Amino acid sequence: MVNLLNRMEERGLVKRSKDLHKKNLVRIALTDKGEEAFVAACQTSAISRLMSALSEEQRERLAECLWVLRGKALDELHLEEPPFPQRPPGS
Repeated sequence: MVNLLNRMEERGLVKRSKDLHKKNLVRIALTDKGEEAFVAACQTSAISRLMSALSEEQRERLAECLWVLRGKALDELHLEEPPFPQRPPGS
């Protein structure tokens, strides 16, 4: 547990402070960065739970449809392809 807290503190996710009344007590609090990481993890978990309602085939079709919509949006906005994958994963 201590190693985990050390790593989290090194990454700026938590901060430790000594209790003013109980000298042998250390309080751990989330930093703003830690709060952001927690919210992002919860959102990722929620998306995974929602996507689990779809079969693998349905997820693949959804990815294809979203890719087509992305291309159309880029055309409509007269934007060039960004420098990341040009095709959906798995195609």
